[in-house]
Amino acid sequence: MTSPASLWLFLALMFFASENVYVSSEKEPPGGLTVDYKLLEKETRTLLCERQQDLKLTLNSTHFLDAFGKYLVEIADKLSNTTKLGMDNDCSIKGLLFPRGAPNYKWVKGSGQTLPNYAVNAGAYGDYIGRLKHGEDILPAIVHSFDGNAKAFAPGINLIKKNEFEVLSSDGISWEPTNSKKPIPGNAFVVGRIKEDNRRLYMGRSIAVPVSHGKVETGDRLLKVGYANKEWTFSDYEILVKNSSHSQYRWVKSKDVNGIVPQDAVLGGYDIPSGYELYVGRSWHDNNLLPSKIAPYREQHDAHITLGGIEIWIHNFEYLITNDVSWVPMNSKDNIPSKALQAGHTSSNEPLYVGRVKTPLWDEQRVGTVDPIDGCLHIPYRESREIRICNNFEIMVNKCMKSADTF
Repeated sequence: MTSPASLWLFLALMFFASENVYVSSEKEPPGGLTVDYKLLEKETRTLLCERQQDLKLTLNSTHFLDAFGKYLVEIADKLSNTTKLGMDNDCSIKGLLFPRGAPNYKWVKGSGQTLPNYAVNAGAYGDYIGRLKHGEDILPAIVHSFDGNAKAFAPGINLIKKNEFEVLSSDGISWEPTNSKKPIPGNAFVVGRIKEDNRRLYMGRSIAVPVSHGKVETGDRLLKVGYANKEWTFSDYEILVKNSSHSQYRWVKSKDVNGIVPQDAVLGGYDIPSGYELYVGRSWHDNNLLPSKIAPYREQHDAHITLGGIEIWIHNFEYLITNDVSWVPMNSKDNIPSKALQAGHTSSNEPLYVGRVKTPLWDEQRVGTVDPIDGCLHIPYRESREIRICNNFEIMVNKCMKSADTF
C-alpha cells in the first residue's frame, strides 16, 4: 500500500515537471545547481514528518493532506526559482526545503473583498496591511475587507482610495514599540518608497485608542497619520517589523546565554596570543548599533567596537547566529556586495557591515566594521586603538539571502 508520504512525493515531482523544473534526465539544471534527487526524496519525507510535528497534525487528519499539499507546492516554487535564477551552490537542497531563515512573506495582488492566507491584520477588525501605487510612488495602505478598497495618504494630505492594491501575506510580521528618538529598527519592514529621492516608507500605528495607521520615514522618524484633511504626528508608536525567526539569521543576547557561546554563532577570527576564537556580534553605543568583535574568553567587556578612532569595550551585546554566511574579498573601491549582511547602523541610520582581515604581525584574523562611507574595514585592536584597512580584506555576505525590499 502506498504511504501518504510516497503519494505526496510523487505528486510533488509531477508538479515540478509541469513547471518546467528539470527533474528528469537533466543532471545540471540552468543556474548551476546540481540536484541530488535521492537527497531530495529523503528531505521531502523529512519535511512531511517535521511539518507534521510543527502543526501537531496526524496522518489520519483530512487537514493534513491540504496543509502538506501547500508545503509541497512551496518546495516546487523554491526549486523552480533556484534552477531559473541560479542561486549559490552552497545553498543546499535542505536549505531550500527548510527555509527556516528565508523571509516568510509575499505581496499578493488584491481582488475585491478576497484576502490571501496569512493576510497581516493592521490591528483593527477588517483592516489589513497593504500598499498601492500612486504615480511612481509606492505608498503604505490599509486594505478594508468590507468594501475591498485600499486607502493611503499621498504627499499633500490627499486621500487616495483604490481597488487595485497589494496585501501583505506573512506569519512572520509583528509590531514593535518605538519612538522618534530611536533609529528605525534594523528589521523594520519596508512597505513603500518615494521614487524621487528613493526614500523608504515604513508602516506605523499609534499606541493611543483608536488605533491609527500611517507612514514612518527615516528623517524625523515620526508616525504621520492623515485624518480629516490634516496630517497628525505621533512620537510614540509601533512600527511593523520582521520577526527574527523568519530571517536567515538571528541575534542572541549575551545575557541570555550566561557566558556560553551559543551553537551556530558565526566565527569571525582568532586571537593568536590568547589562543581563543573571536565571534561576530553587534552592540549599542550612543544610538549606534555597531558590528562587534566578541571575545568570550574575557570575564567582562566581551564585545569590542570601534567608534571615533578608538576601541570601546561593551558588556551587553548580541551574537550573530546562522549557517548561511560566507566571506568575499573586497577593497575600498569596490561596491558593497548586494548580499552583504547588514549587522548594524549609525545613529543616522546609515548601514554598517562586518568585515575581517588577517593581521601581518601575528597572522591572526580580526573582525571589524565595514563602513560604506569610505569603503574601508575598521577593526578594534590592542591598546584601545582602531586600525583602518582599505585593501585586501573580506566582507561577510549571506549566501542565500533574498531582499526584503522588492518592489
